Amino acid sequence: MPPSLHAGEPLVGDGGDGSSLSAARLGALSMQAAVAVLRARRPLPTLRDVSGLLPSLARALSRINLSSPAHEPLVRSLVTNPS
Repeated sequence: MPPSLHAGEPLVGDGGDGSSLSAARLGALSMQAAVAVLRARRPLPTLRDVSGLLPSLARALSRINLSSPAHEPLVRSLVTNPS
């Protein structure tokens, strides 16, 4: 499981100064956001919230365990069938 984001940690920096997330962490965060949307009771409002409030929701999203058996089918499907 990727490490959780810390409060105040920038999602994307200005490049080269170490303030941005690594590609691996950003990829994991994207997968966690996709799982959150797909598992939501109301996916469209959740997608809107995640896309509009990503910096605020990044820490909560980063806590989604992608290796959980409950999420395994979704993660496998997202990895094998990227849009």
